[in-house]
Amino acid sequence: MLAWATFPLLVAGLGAILLLSIWGALVPPGFAGMSAVGPNLVAGAHILALTGLIGWPFALVLLGQFGFASRTSLIVGLAGLATTVLCVATMPLNFDPASGRFGSIVWTLQGPLSALHFEIVLVSLSIFVGSLIVIAMGVDCYRKKSIYPEIVMFFMFSVSLIAQRYSWQRYVEPQLLLTLGVYCSRLPMIRIVLWIVIVWFALYGTLSIFKGFMM
Repeated sequence: MLAWATFPLLVAGLGAILLLSIWGALVPPGFAGMSAVGPNLVAGAHILALTGLIGWPFALVLLGQFGFASRTSLIVGLAGLATTVLCVATMPLNFDPASGRFGSIVWTLQGPLSALHFEIVLVSLSIFVGSLIVIAMGVDCYRKKSIYPEIVMFFMFSVSLIAQRYSWQRYVEPQLLLTLGVYCSRLPMIRIVLWIVIVWFALYGTLSIFKGFMM
């Protein structure tokens, strides 16, 4: 059974070897300049920020199952705060096309807010909420003694993004929303939270569609 379960890994490994033999690297020659000189940890912070900015209703779903005023939620909140402080204190999180920080709503919204010096507030709040979601999923998996496949795949996907220099929304958004949607569909939801999720993503989806016509 173990050998049969690892068969897809063997196929993927052979595919990677084939690409290495054709390209001489893990990416085509024309994309070689997209690789980061070293680990691009800002890409990880961007994933957290985007998670919090567009996926914030899932924080209500995840924390709701623990109880918003419970000890578990307090620990998750403190861990999220520590993660946010670490990211803001150690990483450049401003809009900077030369460094690959563009092409995302996280960076785009900084423009109008920069005149009011609120851009760091937006990024900090987004990272905080995103950290709550990620940490709460980790706590939930620990309590259930189970890690679902979508979590493993999204973790591996996120690690792969740290190897390249561009922090773009289009690299993250589809996988992010699918992962959170599939994971949270298993969880019980308070009726008001369910409606918040439905209304927010209906609005966000509508705005995303119209944005395509305005570009």
